[in-house]
Amino acid sequence: MALPELIEFAIPGLPPFDKRNIPTLWLLIGFAIWRPEKLRVFASPLFAVLCILFLVGGLGTALTNTDGFAFGPRVVAGLQAYETVHLFVADLTHIIVPFMVGYSVCRTEPNVTDLLRTTAALVLLYSVPFLIELRMSPQLHNWVYGFHQHDFGQSVRGGGYRPLIFMSHGLAVSLLVATTFVGSVALGKNRVGVGRFRPGFAPTYLGAMLLLCKSLAAGLYGVLTAPFVWLAKPRTQVIVATVLALLAVSYPFASAADLVPVEWMLKVAKEQAGEDRWGSLKFRFDNEVLLIKRANLRPTFGWGEYCRACVFDVFDGSEISIRDGHWIILLGDRGLFGYGLAFGLLAFPVVLATFAIRKVRGASGARLMGALALMVAVSLVDLIPNGLFTVVPYLNAGALLGFQRGARDGAPGRRKRRRGTKRVVAHASQKASMSPIRSGSGSSSSSSPTTT
Repeated sequence: MALPELIEFAIPGLPPFDKRNIPTLWLLIGFAIWRPEKLRVFASPLFAVLCILFLVGGLGTALTNTDGFAFGPRVVAGLQAYETVHLFVADLTHIIVPFMVGYSVCRTEPNVTDLLRTTAALVLLYSVPFLIELRMSPQLHNWVYGFHQHDFGQSVRGGGYRPLIFMSHGLAVSLLVATTFVGSVALGKNRVGVGRFRPGFAPTYLGAMLLLCKSLAAGLYGVLTAPFVWLAKPRTQVIVATVLALLAVSYPFASAADLVPVEWMLKVAKEQAGEDRWGSLKFRFDNEVLLIKRANLRPTFGWGEYCRACVFDVFDGSEISIRDGHWIILLGDRGLFGYGLAFGLLAFPVVLATFAIRKVRGASGARLMGALALMVAVSLVDLIPNGLFTVVPYLNAGALLGFQRGARDGAPGRRKRRRGTKRVVAHASQKASMSPIRSGSGSSSSSSPTTT
């Protein structure tokens, strides 16, 4: 939330390190110093399976893209086998480690509450520079680091400005506020405040921030999901989240099969949002057609990095495609294998929540699981039109799966203790029955212990 955009540290033999993977490495260092017991999760079968799958995907991409090609004066070189290391390290720091950190930390209701409260507190703190840029235009990145991180023209929206602060795009700020708003509604429902504020302050304030973000998609995410957190039952929440996640995962296949109602969506956008939004949406759909055709040439492992999956003009070599959605970037770069891993790791915990919600004790814990599932589902849906701006979606997905694991382990543990108590009582009864029977003088009656 404070590091600069577009700055990378090049380390020989490794992919560049930027604001997405540097914090991930410092997370591991922090765990090693203060919570070393949490690192045991990295010795679990789940971590090993994820590493193997992503390693296989990177190796397949590198070995199937050793050829180079040219479009006019533009020459694109082929990949080497060593590119597997680059791809795997990127997957490790951007996806696997954030997911495993959330999985290891969030096992109980207080853990999830702490996660949501911390995120809400940071976004509330972020509202100070947010309001500054809302009034004075996105300038903080330029003032602090000496350059603008994005095209300034895209920050002008609705007669005012859309804040960027220190993030890559106004859409990144909007999505962060939207998902945090959904989590804060669950905290308010559980009567949990953020910092010294009352429980109702955070959702009210964050809801106002979301409207000031001037992002139609993020505003819809918040407006449509927050009422479910407040009014619907937790099981209904996770069912809605599952439907959203499955729709998002199936979008590439529906788009390739011409099942997406493109014309209807364009018509609605033009009537409800105006010419600008209609033109932006149409541009995205036109690019999808070009990029899907390119991705279909190498569907399994994709084309690899360095924009090999981009579409170029055959005469002058200029790029004629713009890749906005994270799904089309993954599908072109890593193929169906890489897409399935990256999107499946977000969707899998959401789908499992429909079964795990029954094992959560208490309504407050169930509400937290429902809200967390909706947060992950919203992030997954946003990867269709937009890119992956931060590692927060994978952190939340890991937290959701960890919470389910904690709920699942808690129920058998309670049953084991009950069975253990029965064995102790039975053993005491058996021992008492083997003791000598005392008979009174002139009486054949005996007294035996009574077991309750």
